[in-house]
Amino acid sequence: MRHTLGSHLDQAGFNLSMIQAILRHESPNTSQIYIHTEEKQRREAMQKIKMDIEPRIISQKEEKLRTELKLRLKGGPLSEVLGLERFISVLENNIFKGFNWIRKEVLEELIQHYQKIRILKEPLEITYMADGTRYPEEVENIKKAIVREAEIRLFDCHLQIVVKSVI
Repeated sequence: MRHTLGSHLDQAGFNLSMIQAILRHESPNTSQIYIHTEEKQRREAMQKIKMDIEPRIISQKEEKLRTELKLRLKGGPLSEVLGLERFISVLENNIFKGFNWIRKEVLEELIQHYQKIRILKEPLEITYMADGTRYPEEVENIKKAIVREAEIRLFDCHLQIVVKSVI
């Protein structure tokens, strides 16, 4: 009967010290034997406790950044179009490998434009884009590799890096 009374008192929500006093135990350890609150009941009791700890979210527009790499090529090899195609191929398949740089212009349109402006000795502009900002050392390594490849292909190359905010 004492065991049943202790269990019923526990289920009714009496705390351990009250159960100890009612059952006249000297030690709370003795009263602890009679406490058999089910895990489900404990979880339900814990769910009733509500604390206002959720941070207040301030609506802010997250600024998205885009890095643009602009190339200006002048000159070029004797095999004009083939040299340009190989240059772009090396950039995209080797130098930019794993960096998600995307060419803004369509290759066929670039080649047609290059054939027209080469006669006038105007520079060809090629733009590559990547979301987010790039680490300075990454950009520096890419710049060096592009300039080196342009020299190999007999292009005079000028680079410009622009970080823009995108809405």
